Amino acid sequence: DEIYSVLYPGYNYWGPESGYTRWPTGTYANDEFLPSSNPHTYVDSATPGSYIYSTASYGGEWSYGYIRPDSSAAQRTEQWNYISGDPSPHARWLDEAVNGAGQLADLNGDGGEIVTNIPGGQDEWDFTNNVILLNSYVSKIVVSGYVKGDSHNDIVVETSFGNNRWTGLTSSYQWKSFTLSGLVKWQSDINSFIMKVIKTPDPAYPSSGLAPVYLEAVHVQVFLKTQLGPDAAIEFDVNNFPTVPHGYRVLGITVQVLARANFDQAGTLEIYRGFPGYSAVLSTQGVTQTFAWHSFGFSEFITSQIYNLRIKLHWAAGLGNVLNVDEVRITAIYRPLIHYQRFQAGWDIPLEAAIISQLDYRFKKVCAYSTISNLQIWDGSYSTIATTGTSTNWLAGSESLSNNAYIQDNFAVWVNFDSIDYYDYDDFKLYLDQLGVRYYLGDRHVYNNEIIYPNTDWTRNYTSTGLIEHGRSDDPFFGKNNYQYTMGNSLITPIFGRDGASAFTDINLTDVDFGFEVYSEDGYSGYILENPEIEGRNQTKYNHTILTDYTEYSQSKFKNTAIDDIQIPLITPIEVDCGSITAEEFSDLDLEIALNLDIDLANRLSDVNWSFRFRLVYYNYTSGGWEDFKGLLKAENNGVERTVWNSDSRDFIEQLQDLRANYFLPLTNENNIVVQNPILIDNIDGSTISNGIMKLALISYILHLS
Repeated sequence: DEIYSVLYPGYNYWGPESGYTRWPTGTYANDEFLPSSNPHTYVDSATPGSYIYSTASYGGEWSYGYIRPDSSAAQRTEQWNYISGDPSPHARWLDEAVNGAGQLADLNGDGGEIVTNIPGGQDEWDFTNNVILLNSYVSKIVVSGYVKGDSHNDIVVETSFGNNRWTGLTSSYQWKSFTLSGLVKWQSDINSFIMKVIKTPDPAYPSSGLAPVYLEAVHVQVFLKTQLGPDAAIEFDVNNFPTVPHGYRVLGITVQVLARANFDQAGTLEIYRGFPGYSAVLSTQGVTQTFAWHSFGFSEFITSQIYNLRIKLHWAAGLGNVLNVDEVRITAIYRPLIHYQRFQAGWDIPLEAAIISQLDYRFKKVCAYSTISNLQIWDGSYSTIATTGTSTNWLAGSESLSNNAYIQDNFAVWVNFDSIDYYDYDDFKLYLDQLGVRYYLGDRHVYNNEIIYPNTDWTRNYTSTGLIEHGRSDDPFFGKNNYQYTMGNSLITPIFGRDGASAFTDINLTDVDFGFEVYSEDGYSGYILENPEIEGRNQTKYNHTILTDYTEYSQSKFKNTAIDDIQIPLITPIEVDCGSITAEEFSDLDLEIALNLDIDLANRLSDVNWSFRFRLVYYNYTSGGWEDFKGLLKAENNGVERTVWNSDSRDFIEQLQDLRANYFLPLTNENNIVVQNPILIDNIDGSTISNGIMKLALISYILHLS
């Protein structure tokens, strides 16, 4: 909590922030969602309720086992014959076991076989119902038979999964096989698997049509693919954003996905952005069974067309958890580019100045982004002498002005605060704590080796170059009114620790032009600020115990009420330099300070009484805030003596809120104010003095009341 001026530089304003929402314009690549036909048409706002969904991922193909004719199943078509008669079902003689070393016929030693010499003769069987693994499907089968017969006959094999034939028969038994691949068959398909064999002679050899063919054993090797869990991605193009308007840039892009999953929190949705290269994962979110919006944002700095923008969605989850995507929105926020205007200050240097010594400065900037503020000085052109960089800390220093190139326009010094282009607004502030030119007249010298008597020649001066206007619109107490004024403030910098040294400040209001109407309660004849109807006086609506927190006070309605606004504070900062003294050296450390005030009122039409009081605060380094002097502040003027501030029994908000005539001294054109001195500040410790410096401020309130 320091005393400084706050500047809000102007800026070029192009208009308000704008947002543009678009939907995917096409599918770029990596489409692992269904429906696969132009899926972006299912995720725009024009087709609600239509969505795309992720496909499952499966591992590599592997051999699971064998199925064989089922001798316990009901008999099907049997047109072939058993060698030693016709015992049914035939499946019982064909279900030879298969070991892990390969295909071995008649492993169980039954010696059974079936035979037919009838062209077109058929035999059909059910197969054993092997249970395949959960979340798996049959991707391939190998159908094998142990056969012999005339070489001009084939055995056509028809199965529930597809057809083929065994060819090249010989007079000796041998295994014949064929493969059906690219299958997607589930447990229910295995449960209903049927196989049929048909003797099929070659028409070119009619004499072989009645030759017999034999079948000793049959089995089907089953291959599976097992689900790994969804791992699906899709990449969208987004190419229909408008060109960035003049004076604007793209602040950021937000992607919203309306989606749901089969199971709560069993998967994660990731988003990448391509611009054009893909970034790392920008965001990962869980998805529940209810359709909900999932938002992902990323910042971009674009001052031209948004081109080649791609959005990639990636879904990874547990087994069977499908992601349904109903809508994908992409929103770009266009924010105006802000170019802050410069702030310039100049000093007229007296012609009789013997030495123009240096420029002293202490300033900082406050903003949400890494904006750089430069302090520049004119030496034919503006050149930078100090820069904040991206820091928001105070920057203090001095610049030698011994080079006359700094002086121009009939002994004037000009400085300029210049901020680089800045891409936000409403939060940039420049804080000025010290800005002044040090110069010395012919009868002064720079060495500090004797008593120095400060006076108005030793001035750090800044006068506003423009009219400050602040209008009150229909104030509950003052009515409809406005006023304008130009204010100049000269502060004399004292040097303490010298006998006879004094310090004072001149505060001048010039060019004052008031125009307003005052409304008061009918029939009220007392001191006007004691009227209970004045806005801000009600302690129930404006609780003073809460408002003593400066954070609460600075954001409160009370700060802008009539009773607070009428008390315009005039602040005189005081800094006591105790040199190398530290509070820890003493068991008890007190400060006695004597103040003298002189107030003259001039150029008034009539010498009516105004009101005046003052307040003394000092800085607490531990809490980082200002505290009121603990005790009574008393003064006398023209025979009237009063206590103007009492911090023993009343907090500062209560004293600002509860105004009574006996808290103020009357002021006339000519005054003789006597402060009851000395003022004792006791129990000084490390919280009120730091590095030998104690900071105080005298706050004066002058009220025009009639």
